[in-house]
Amino acid sequence: MGVHGVADAILIWTDFIVVVEFKTVFEPKKNWRKNGQTQQALAYASLAEERYNKKCRCILISLIRMKNQKFRYHLLEVTDEKRIFIQKKIESIRDIIKMEKLPNSSAAPEKCVQCEYLNYCNDRNF
Repeated sequence: MGVHGVADAILIWTDFIVVVEFKTVFEPKKNWRKNGQTQQALAYASLAEERYNKKCRCILISLIRMKNQKFRYHLLEVTDEKRIFIQKKIESIRDIIKMEKLPNSSAAPEKCVQCEYLNYCNDRNF
């Protein structure tokens, strides 16, 4: 794949794997399954499949609310459709890097805290 990353945990069985991610959120959004954190976990699943030569059946994501430390677990099935989606997403990121153009920003402050581009971004006024 030509990318790297570190998952919070990978559970390895004889014939499949499960990627585990712990995410701290201000307030879980209704469409959290479509956000960058889920895409990151899908990328980890692809990397783990490549590394261990086993299929990743699912991703276990634990959303921990900062406000009250309550958490809940979500299990996401890793389908071929999701594998294709994340591969296309990785290819689009490679294109951004080749063009040396920063991606569009949603300007959501909670996303800025972890952003690698924060020092270069003109959208923020921290």
